[in-house]
Amino acid sequence: MELFVGVDLGNYEHQVCVLGVDRRVLEEFAVQANGLGERVLLERLRRLTEGDLSSCKAGTEATAGPIVEALQEAGVQVYGINPKQVDRFRDRHSVAGAKDDRRDALVLAGALATDLRSFRALSPVSEETIELRGLSREAEELKEDLRRTCNRIRSELLRYYPQVLELSPGADERWIWDLLELAPTPAEARRKTKGKIAGLLKANRIRRYKADEVRAKLKEPQVSAAAGVAKSASKHVRRLIGRARLLDQQLREIGRQTDALLAELTTDDSEAGDGNQSRQRDAKTLLSLPGAGRAVVATLLTEATEAISQRDYQSLRAQAGVAPVTRASGRRRSVSFRRACNPRLREALFHFAGVAIQHDTSARAHYDAQRAAGHGHPRALRGVGDRLLRIVVSMLRSGSSYDPSRCVYKRAASAA
Repeated sequence: MELFVGVDLGNYEHQVCVLGVDRRVLEEFAVQANGLGERVLLERLRRLTEGDLSSCKAGTEATAGPIVEALQEAGVQVYGINPKQVDRFRDRHSVAGAKDDRRDALVLAGALATDLRSFRALSPVSEETIELRGLSREAEELKEDLRRTCNRIRSELLRYYPQVLELSPGADERWIWDLLELAPTPAEARRKTKGKIAGLLKANRIRRYKADEVRAKLKEPQVSAAAGVAKSASKHVRRLIGRARLLDQQLREIGRQTDALLAELTTDDSEAGDGNQSRQRDAKTLLSLPGAGRAVVATLLTEATEAISQRDYQSLRAQAGVAPVTRASGRRRSVSFRRACNPRLREALFHFAGVAIQHDTSARAHYDAQRAAGHGHPRALRGVGDRLLRIVVSMLRSGSSYDPSRCVYKRAASAA
């Protein structure tokens, strides 16, 4: 018996609605958002299907989480439905805009029952992919926290010590933190010898500045500030530097763990199963691309897992936000920027394309052609990113590594 199950997730309980093949409600119930609730949900579904959960199709607004993983492990086909789509489907049941958890569960089940072909079933994710995804997302959060902390250091320095910002405008370099700990105020900076500053530069391998230049910059006339500003602000800066050092240390540790996991994925193992061998080939292929470093490869493998595994170019470019949106009605037709996408994928692809045009001649030729056509820098980079995704899918299908001689931009070849 085919069942369509809608699960509206909550912090304390999940609302469940089960529809039969005739689209009628068979059961409506709530389960606790814990292990006991998952067990109750699966037991009730087994009773309805006489133990065969493969005929169940469940829809949720989440693509990951305990309830999703429990359903997948039990053999249920789980579909992730975008909340924006759920909002549109809700209008079928109430034009007045009524909304509650029971109705949302009914909407999710009804969407699967009527428009199943519009959705894609979620594939089970490997243990390595889950771990890599966690590292990638944690690194992104730490980068944001570090950027926020460095901005706070910069705002404090503007109050009493702006000379330092001429050496490092973002106040986000480790040697600047060492310098602020060595000379926390302009008054103390004047008492520091050339030897101490030279030792600090040498320890941090800074060659773009000489000790005399740094010392002269620190001795410039200080800004006028009320009494006590320098003392209180310098103490605040010290505490912020401690926070920044901790975040930076955690980022480096996550980077080492990510490198180790990617190295493990790219290591050939003759005894590995087909799934492991496929992941190894995919990781190797992506790492061979110009501009694809640790962060980019980890993001592509974890945020676009299904599109990468299925070699689906159209889905990949839509998720990354480089596929434009076309609206046509009668004689009117417009092509606009795609806003509905995975923001992590969009940012990773933007960075990927920006680095690729610095190291790959064909990517640079495509970028120059886009700029010559009148497109701005972001639009040109999206074009390069779209081209790179097409190359990625082609390489994944053939199982080959990147060969720059096979990726000559057609306009550059014709000009040559």
